Amino acid sequence: MFDNIKILSEGLNASFKVTIYLPDDYDKTDKTYKALYIVGGSNPFLIPTYSLEEILKQKNVIGISIYPNLEIKKNNLLFNVFDDKFGFAKIYEEFIINKIKPLIETKYRVTSEAKGNTILGYKETAILAYSLSYHYTNQFSELYLHDIMIEPFKKKFMTDLMSRFDPNISFFFSMQAADTAKLIEERLQMFGACSFKWYSNNLALLLEHL
Repeated sequence: MFDNIKILSEGLNASFKVTIYLPDDYDKTDKTYKALYIVGGSNPFLIPTYSLEEILKQKNVIGISIYPNLEIKKNNLLFNVFDDKFGFAKIYEEFIINKIKPLIETKYRVTSEAKGNTILGYKETAILAYSLSYHYTNQFSELYLHDIMIEPFKKKFMTDLMSRFDPNISFFFSMQAADTAKLIEERLQMFGACSFKWYSNNLALLLEHL
């Protein structure tokens, strides 16, 4: 079962689409659920190869997909967190944490505890999920990055990972570049990550820890 809402960001003067996947037993119980927040450039539930709905169904987890309108996506205003000249990425992160997340927790019975909240980014938006999890370390317990595309800012990402790593956040990622993946794993190990693992591009395997 899905629900769809739009939420206005006054800071960005734009509305964002939010698609919420609700487990099969959602209407039959009043329990609180764990959640997977998904930041992306489109609706990942419509990507057939991801099989995201089936994964969430098996895990009995609520999925919240947040994606921008075409104008913001076209102008790439949100996703380059390493070169945020105009502060758009920062505003977007604050919008997700301070407006979207509290609304979801209240309206859809999602837990507010960090250990019940995880975040996923994929392709070019993987870096945005990474940035959110490390700017707001008390909000998420697990970070999932699928099919990471970091080559344009690989050096900055590696430096940032070394300087800001929080060992309390589990770090799971998938990417095709094995050499880069090994470098990331080395840095995670160096800084005492509580849990981390690299996968090939298989979202179901990546999310097995949910």
